[in-house]
Amino acid sequence: MYKTNGAAEFRQQFNLPDDYRVDGLLAVSTWDLNAEARHLPYLREILEALDVETRVEKIDRTFLGHCYEFTVPDGRDTSKRYWYAPVMGTAVMSQYVHIGSVLGSKKNIILGTAGGLAPMMRTGDLIAPNAVHGNDNAAAYDRTNLDRIFRPDPELYSSLLWRTSQLANITGTTVWDVKTTTCEMVLAETADDVRLWQLDGYGGVEMETGLVFAASTNLGVPAAGVHMVLDELANNKTFMDSDFFNPEDNARRDTARQIQYAACVSELLDLELPLPE
Repeated sequence: MYKTNGAAEFRQQFNLPDDYRVDGLLAVSTWDLNAEARHLPYLREILEALDVETRVEKIDRTFLGHCYEFTVPDGRDTSKRYWYAPVMGTAVMSQYVHIGSVLGSKKNIILGTAGGLAPMMRTGDLIAPNAVHGNDNAAAYDRTNLDRIFRPDPELYSSLLWRTSQLANITGTTVWDVKTTTCEMVLAETADDVRLWQLDGYGGVEMETGLVFAASTNLGVPAAGVHMVLDELANNKTFMDSDFFNPEDNARRDTARQIQYAACVSELLDLELPLPE
């Protein structure tokens, strides 16, 4: 069925040029499909900081409606094209990861949020998942993986962790090198779920990373990611609390988001990390 479609079929379906290719994908996990308006300024800010002159434009194609593209000159009278997909949930994200990979992506990086499962975690901390327990969506890409543990590409993971840590050290942000688990149904999580995840050794819970790692590996593309700790599940502190969006925690989250974008975009584009002078 659809798994047999290759680059030529996707180019024809979406009315793309015959030489259209994707050189890298930044998949962003958002709270809702309107959150892209809050994410785009972070992307544009880091592109400017990296001295990348480009336009970030939405792709006007059916099935690609939440995806943006931008091109970067590669110094050889040609340009590289990157996809930027801020979406929520594996069902939508799988489209961009799968199609972008088939169209030639060399790196798939996920930038998102997670619930903290360790008592010492604070909102605004960062997580670099070294392994992820995936759900049925991830298992569809690796049906022989009975324990459903999916891992990032080692080299890309190490590089992205280094970039993240360098920036985090400057701001005093804590980076956690832990394994995470996937749960798409945020409102269905229970206190028992949190306790079981902790007993199983998971440091965070998020929604899409298992799928991104599984699909990317299956399609031969290195993948890795960085998440911001949003709510402190281990401390029963959630986004439903009346004081959750207080100024101090909002500032911590904003700093973490800037670090995420700086680390992920510079890694995606193979550019030097933008460190403060």
